[in-house]
Amino acid sequence: MCINKLERERYLFFGVLLLLFCFPWAASAQDQPRIALSTGAQKEVTVEKDGKRVTERIPLDKASPGDKIVYTITYRNAGTTIANDVLINDSIPAGTIYLLNSAEGKDAEITFSIDGGRTYSKPPIKYMVKNPDGTRKEGEAPAEVYTHIKWVIGKAVSPGASGQVSFKVGVK
Repeated sequence: MCINKLERERYLFFGVLLLLFCFPWAASAQDQPRIALSTGAQKEVTVEKDGKRVTERIPLDKASPGDKIVYTITYRNAGTTIANDVLINDSIPAGTIYLLNSAEGKDAEITFSIDGGRTYSKPPIKYMVKNPDGTRKEGEAPAEVYTHIKWVIGKAVSPGASGQVSFKVGVK
């Protein structure tokens, strides 16, 4: 195959462009935050101690209707650079109902979805309710229709640093 001078210059030009654009990207891929997540679940029970009723968390081995379950997600920056605006998204487990006002997370903005995670907003979440007569009106979404929770950690997470977010559900 014979390549003329113009084609050779074009290959050289595109080769240099490829190096200029790809090499910094490949090098920076090594120096990125890497968020590692782990999830735990505990059952919340009320017990009597010293004549007082107190709430404790115990390991979750099985759940029954009416049980309260606490899900905790631990995040850690396992990368080599600071992570900004860390986003954690979790679905409400099937067979459970989110317990309103139970989501927590230090330095986190917490929003919720009622449409399978397509859109998020802060409570109270408004949606259209169909009345028995067929008319529609705006109503407040009950806990039963919450499908997902999203936390955006507003504080930078340094390499090696970690934190937790959590929420509670009731078992149906």
